[in-house]
Amino acid sequence: MFNIFAQMAFNLCLTVVIETAVAFLLKVRNIYDILLVVLVNCITNPILNLLMNVLVYFVSFKNPIVFPVLIVFEISVVFIEGMFFRKTKVDCGKINPFLFSLILNGSSFAVGEILTIITQKL
Repeated sequence: MFNIFAQMAFNLCLTVVIETAVAFLLKVRNIYDILLVVLVNCITNPILNLLMNVLVYFVSFKNPIVFPVLIVFEISVVFIEGMFFRKTKVDCGKINPFLFSLILNGSSFAVGEILTIITQKL
């Protein structure tokens, strides 16, 4: 049980670091906006990880349904975070808040997938 929570905490920390760095690269400099990026991830990331852990518990990680469900969950997170960024008026420059969310989440998703591939080969 502890391993699940440790993994979820690691996933959250990694996501926050990656998405904050990408937001900074996209010229988000206002500390309020950076904190909103962190806050929204502290809400959506644990929920996503918990849902995925429950799914994998019941159907196995190697089940072909897991990846499509993950994609649906990720798209939902992009939409929810985009709505949050739009509603809170996060200054993401000239980028649409939904595109901003897609870029941030796409970056953390890609890094997560790369790390999964690397760790499976070890």
